[in-house]
Amino acid sequence: GLQDVGLAPGEPSNWDTFGRWYAYFIYADPVASKNLGLITSHGFGLGMNGSLGVDTIHQVRPELHAWTTSLSWGRMDASSFVEVVRQNIYNAKLNAVIPWCYIQTDDWRLNDGKPGGDPNPGTAIWLDGKGGYNVLPGYYLFKQLSRAGQPGMAVADVSSSDPNIQLIAFASNGSKNRDAFVV
Repeated sequence: GLQDVGLAPGEPSNWDTFGRWYAYFIYADPVASKNLGLITSHGFGLGMNGSLGVDTIHQVRPELHAWTTSLSWGRMDASSFVEVVRQNIYNAKLNAVIPWCYIQTDDWRLNDGKPGGDPNPGTAIWLDGKGGYNVLPGYYLFKQLSRAGQPGMAVADVSSSDPNIQLIAFASNGSKNRDAFVV
């Protein structure tokens, strides 16, 4: 009864790593490319998210969607978090961007058991372990991004003559949603 469930290639650290290694082997293997249901990777790192892997897979499976299944909240500001999201959308040509761990606690542990070891400590909501929480800047940034891009919309081409102004835009694409952009 699970005929519609396909495989995903896992989560390399970023789209450049996926493009250099994983994509070619999936592309070259007819069984692997046939059984692929979703193209996935982490999207960590500014400047580390090109479209080689997605473009390679789309040569044999152009209908597949590509999702970043985890990316850093960075410093939870426009120059790091929002820019990584923008690069995932425009450079890696993705359909969905899912940040790492929306809710964090002080109890985070690495495999070696040391507290506070999360290499991506930003988040949307921080729980204090005593019943309280703090909504952090990452929440508000991601809220703006996720409200602009809705299901059925298309990524729109944008440009700015000022290198300090980065834009993200979505076209209605026949959906019930209006065109939207984030500056």
